[in-house]
Amino acid sequence: SQSVSVHSINIADTVSNKMVEFHADVEAVSLITTINGYNLQFNEDVTLSEDVIFQAIGDLTLGDATDDVLLFAGGVDARLVAGVVQLSGAVITSGQQVHFGAITLAADTILDTTNNAAYVTGADVTLGAIMAAGNDLSIKAGSASSVVFSGSVIMSDNDLTIESANTVKINAAMEANSGSVAICADKSYVDAAIEITSAGSVQMVAADIGVAAGISTEGGSIEFDGAVTNVANANVLLTTGDGLGDIAFGATLTAVDTSNANNITLVAGAGNVNFSGAVTLNDNDLTLVSVNQVDINESITSTAGDVYIAASGMISGGADLVVGNGGVISIASSNGAGVVLGDITVAQSNGVDHVFGDADTGDMVFGQLEQLGSEGVGDFGDVKIYKGGAADAIMIQASGGSIYDITVASQRESYVAEDVDVESIAVEGDYWVIDFV
Repeated sequence: SQSVSVHSINIADTVSNKMVEFHADVEAVSLITTINGYNLQFNEDVTLSEDVIFQAIGDLTLGDATDDVLLFAGGVDARLVAGVVQLSGAVITSGQQVHFGAITLAADTILDTTNNAAYVTGADVTLGAIMAAGNDLSIKAGSASSVVFSGSVIMSDNDLTIESANTVKINAAMEANSGSVAICADKSYVDAAIEITSAGSVQMVAADIGVAAGISTEGGSIEFDGAVTNVANANVLLTTGDGLGDIAFGATLTAVDTSNANNITLVAGAGNVNFSGAVTLNDNDLTLVSVNQVDINESITSTAGDVYIAASGMISGGADLVVGNGGVISIASSNGAGVVLGDITVAQSNGVDHVFGDADTGDMVFGQLEQLGSEGVGDFGDVKIYKGGAADAIMIQASGGSIYDITVASQRESYVAEDVDVESIAVEGDYWVIDFV
């Protein structure tokens, strides 16, 4: 029960299922553990100078309160421990690695390989499965190191925060009940699902974010403050449920696969979707369903995939839409909120029409309508724009720069005459049908 300050601690001649327990502070150069089924527990502060590798022992407890500080200056590795590894307080190294298998958080815990920013580049942190019932986990891996989650992470009413890292890899599922996930790193890769089952949020701040698995919340926001790439051959669903959670892309969104196997679907309920950067798709579909307002601030370009947006609020931003061969556009808002987009460029769509608006959309404003490809080559669908009631204006800009309301016959005829891509504009049921040459 008294503090220990020695050169070396060697735990030997132990008995399985018995306890070796330190009730007070421990300070030593080295700690050596031998293989046996004994349990080892440190209840107060620990300072060890050399690298510590915990052998195949029973249970391991590092700290028993949030104010405990366990400094493994040379690094710590507890992956061989056979029993339960329980953490509380701060586990710190001086620019050296932290390796754990499965861990249980008994109190709020910090893993810090920078030693309170004294070693800026830090060192790698690897973790197996994590049980974090009500206790927060914060990780500081520094500017040049990685954080890897190789086991499932189960949280309940607690937060997971990665304050610094060069690369973060999520290789197993994350589940949180009323907790939040915040990641700040140069690169972040989501290869397994993240599920927040209550009001918690997901925020990723990184220059390069790779998403190859779904992320879901129940009303909490999903925010990407960096370029996002859908990197794997897998469809991705990002959803904030039926609540007010927004989905925000602070930079570009790119789907790199060309096999039509990594489509992107966004569901935000009463929340908004914001694209601050350009969206680039190959043979991939982008689908927005059950969302409120959609802000498209840069272009959406698809080589051959479909773009489908169904919003209850306004679709705005004035950005361009470009869909290549085989791709189809379908866009509508409800409650009279309206649509404001830039230039619309379509190509061969196998005869399928591109549809803008419905009975609930309201006013729609577009830039130029253009056609990719040669006249008479390929099977082009028409552009169909819901003609609405007397109060619904449909404004289109011709290639010459003039603005036309195609609900007015004289302006419609002038637009057709001026725009080289358009052959005619006619009424078909409830839609204006724009036929390209």
